[in-house]
Amino acid sequence: MKTTTVLFTLVLSAVLLIGDLPSQTFSYLPSKPQLNRKITITYNPTGGRLERATTIEAIAYQFNERSFEPTAIELTLTKRHPNWTATFIPDTSARAIFVSFHGDEKKDNGDPEGYCILLHDARGNYLPGTMAARAQAYFIGVQLLGMKRNPKLALENLEQEFALFPNQKARLLNLYWQLIIATDKSDGEARVLAQADSLAAKGDLTLDEKKLLANWYGFQLQQPEKAETLKDEIRAADPFGPFVQSERFQAFYAAQDINAKLAQFEQFKKDFPQSERIADMQMIILSAYLRSQQYEEARSFLESKVSKPSSMLYNQLAWDMVEKDIDVKAAAEIAKQGVELARKELVSTSTEKPKYLTMKQWLQSRRNSLGYVLDTYAYALHKLDRIEESVPLFAEAVQLTQQSNRDINERYANALIAIGNYQQAYDFLNELLRSGKSSPAIEESFKKAYVQVKGSEVGLTEYFSALKASGADKIKTKLQDEMLNQAAPDFELTDLAGNSISLKSLRGKIVVLDFWATWCGPCLASFPGMQQAVEKFRDDSQVEFLFVNTWERGDDVQQRVADFIREKNYPFHVLLDSKNEVVTAYGVEGIPTKFVIDKNGKIRFKSVGFGGDANQMVDELSMMIEMVR
Repeated sequence: MKTTTVLFTLVLSAVLLIGDLPSQTFSYLPSKPQLNRKITITYNPTGGRLERATTIEAIAYQFNERSFEPTAIELTLTKRHPNWTATFIPDTSARAIFVSFHGDEKKDNGDPEGYCILLHDARGNYLPGTMAARAQAYFIGVQLLGMKRNPKLALENLEQEFALFPNQKARLLNLYWQLIIATDKSDGEARVLAQADSLAAKGDLTLDEKKLLANWYGFQLQQPEKAETLKDEIRAADPFGPFVQSERFQAFYAAQDINAKLAQFEQFKKDFPQSERIADMQMIILSAYLRSQQYEEARSFLESKVSKPSSMLYNQLAWDMVEKDIDVKAAAEIAKQGVELARKELVSTSTEKPKYLTMKQWLQSRRNSLGYVLDTYAYALHKLDRIEESVPLFAEAVQLTQQSNRDINERYANALIAIGNYQQAYDFLNELLRSGKSSPAIEESFKKAYVQVKGSEVGLTEYFSALKASGADKIKTKLQDEMLNQAAPDFELTDLAGNSISLKSLRGKIVVLDFWATWCGPCLASFPGMQQAVEKFRDDSQVEFLFVNTWERGDDVQQRVADFIREKNYPFHVLLDSKNEVVTAYGVEGIPTKFVIDKNGKIRFKSVGFGGDANQMVDELSMMIEMVR
């Protein structure tokens, strides 16, 4: 199935009074903004990433102290050369606001400090929750802005909150304990355990305090006996509350038998009919059917057990069938149903917009969903030799997804060539290659179209080389904006053969670190592409790939990792970060995460996640390596 797959610090008030400093990149007025009052921001891109942008847009991410998930709003910018300005009224729940600017496919988020506005009361003092909101942002929320988490600064902000408003501490213990653990690797857990025991000992606990302690004792602190007593009390006091919902969902997720999952799902729907977890459970059940290739059962579940089916579910089922050539005619019917649903959702959505998305982003998300299921439907028609019918569907999918998905682009080009529309294929592929959206299949299709349009191969080599160079320049320009220059933490780890490998011993080489785990789906999905990259540079003595296994769970980790690598026959040099020390030293927040380290031991690139396009990953990784030689 195809899928698409916030930290700032200012010291104190004096640093925040930037509203009347026009020389700065970012400023705002009034200097002590309030709720329900207009705030005017000014952005001067001179000398920055967006200096040459013809159009600049802005998003304000509004945080409060209780959630790491902000409310996003689009700001309407007006250009008054060289500045861009906007005026807005903050959300009533907002306490700290981070502003991100973007234009011409580039972004300026003020990294590493961010463009932040803290809100005040009518007397010019911080509102309760202001410093805590900034702590929430620094710890997790700024990932939406593409900035790095900073638990240390988050903790400093939260402690400032407690100093200003002591009563806030009891409400924010969960965040406080997370930050203690994140910033104190040696004693943090013991400190939190002591505080948890102290809270438990006071007696007469509120329901919220019991939930807090039950979660911490049950998971992070590994005190199951203490947790179970509290859980019994919570279940009795709030049998249909979020805590019990979470427990029931975890039991459902852990169930291995599909029938057991179905039974738990049906009971869950009866007990928690409004739960947001129902959609996740439906996806999990459908995935379980697909893994066991029970397609009739999957379709029956979708049509009889899912009260509000989404186009995503139809697409998940149809794509699996089309890709594996299983009853493609039925798959086309299923995909067509998904298209009808997606069209309705695009015009009038029945789901609530996630608050962290702007209206524009929410619309594009729904456009992508329609594009993906259209592609599945078109692909099914192509396989059924109904190629003429597939072409306009592919074309619409390409337009909806803004040419961002190489697989869809490739299938559209193939369909055009299959019906003999070489000129349209040539024009489309020419545009893709010029903009850096290449792949081996796209290149091969372009060459076919070129010969048909031009009548021969004359000039093909020169023209194709020029297109590739133009595309490479586009990618290089993008990567130049992402380049880093940070010292790479040294480490010494053992590989699967028992050899000790240190980063220092590789000085003088370009080192690619890939942090991964055997349970990490995106990590494993990226490995065929990483195998291509390793083999591409196999004979280059100046490039070294290291696959750092980390965050593993359970016993016999080394054997499990070794078995996995052997079974897949991957040519990877695997190191074991058994104590999770290296992953912590590198500030990794999610896996897979890759680092490209130059010959002088400096981190020059960091890449998080896997977008699903192996060719694109290999191309960009290759470009990174060449850029740091």
